[in-house]
Amino acid sequence: MPGGAFALPVWVWLVALLVILLVVVLSARPRPLRVQRLWIGPGLFLGAATAVIAQQGPPRPLAALAYGGALAVGAVFGWWTGRHTEIRRDSDGGRLTSQISPFGLMVVLALVALRLGLRDTLSANAGVLRLTTAEIADAFLLMAVGLVCAHGAELWLRASRLLRGPGAPAA
Repeated sequence: MPGGAFALPVWVWLVALLVILLVVVLSARPRPLRVQRLWIGPGLFLGAATAVIAQQGPPRPLAALAYGGALAVGAVFGWWTGRHTEIRRDSDGGRLTSQISPFGLMVVLALVALRLGLRDTLSANAGVLRLTTAEIADAFLLMAVGLVCAHGAELWLRASRLLRGPGAPAA
């Protein structure tokens, strides 16, 4: 598989593995959840993705369909991981913490593995799919945008309900 994902130098795979392990370790602990700031990460990610895709001009109809599908798939998985993120409220200060469940973390890691597995296959068959490799890359980018934005929106909805009152449902 010359030029494929598995032809990368070993150090690239080691760095990727180190980053994944770091994410797993950091996700295992509860983190403070600041509801007022939940829009910042998704907003920056959405803006960056829009800037990247806008440089190529208006998408062709088939590419727009691929973009919409990728965004929808990402949003479904983002909502799903958001639903599997535990949100707790401190009894004394009322501060919120969040912790992704092992299931939610596995979903994210499975999506990363799926993306790595499909990247070369889809790029090699771009002509058959009638998409360019840039359009395939942009679709993967939009899948990540959908995941991040839907995850943040789900957390915001649940955290807002939790902050409204002690009797409000947390899930």
